[in-house]
Amino acid sequence: MVSAAVRKQIQEIQLDRESGANSLTLKALNVLEGAFISEEVGSVEKLRRNLVTVSKLLHKSQPAMSGIANVSEIMIREFQRTPKKDLKSLRGRLLELVERLRLRIADSNVRIAGFAQSLLPKKSVVITLSNSTAVADAIRLSYETGRLSSVTVAESRPLFEGRSLVKSLSRLDIPCTLVTDAAMPAVCSDADVAMIGADTILADGGVVNKVGTYSLALACADNDRPFYVLSDSLKINEALTHKAKFRFNDSTPQEVLPTRIGGKVLVRNIYFDVTPPKLVSKIVTEVGVFDPSAIKGALRKI
Repeated sequence: MVSAAVRKQIQEIQLDRESGANSLTLKALNVLEGAFISEEVGSVEKLRRNLVTVSKLLHKSQPAMSGIANVSEIMIREFQRTPKKDLKSLRGRLLELVERLRLRIADSNVRIAGFAQSLLPKKSVVITLSNSTAVADAIRLSYETGRLSSVTVAESRPLFEGRSLVKSLSRLDIPCTLVTDAAMPAVCSDADVAMIGADTILADGGVVNKVGTYSLALACADNDRPFYVLSDSLKINEALTHKAKFRFNDSTPQEVLPTRIGGKVLVRNIYFDVTPPKLVSKIVTEVGVFDPSAIKGALRKI
């Protein structure tokens, strides 16, 4: 049986609308760790049941984020292939894997930033939205190496993650311009490239990400600007393409319209959209830079 504390952590992940995909994946790892180190897990069979149940609950909590599903699957595979001699040694193996995954996620952004900055012309203006940690690290490195002169950031309604990114970059004295989401197409031609993060990379190179990503990709195509996606390969979903029938749950309407105005008014708070691979120039991962059609090659290199 999954403890109340673990269920509370999963609920917090489900309600988290501000953290990026990598941050949520790290939180999911903490939950998975709690599923097998709990004192209540007194046998190998109880550990197995806990791990499977928690994995399913985590996937349901944030279905748009493949990183959470993938680390859960990795943990279950490790359990399946580890000799079940005793509970202590099994826990030890799983703890080692959790730590390796944490280190891998932390290291991946450093590698992604290195590949990304090499794609930029000197003194580039970059346009982005939301608050991807991979993009933030790439911006910092690109500014330090002279590849980037300034960044334009869409505020990313309704919770304004773009504002958070601007605040963090301003503390590093990186020149920033904050614009509304609707203004992205209007200012796209002032930028040299777009760099965005991803919640999921699809098998055909399509991208699931914060709503507004598709709009920015269309604007880049119309203005002949490269559209780069920066993502850890843990976020690759090998089963789905951009043509799948995605059903993302809307979030609370109050984030968009705090006070009801009556009448036959439906308020939709859409968090994610899907960008087709034809609008993606390159996908930058910790193992290299890929054309959208070749993204499965990233998995083979891991």
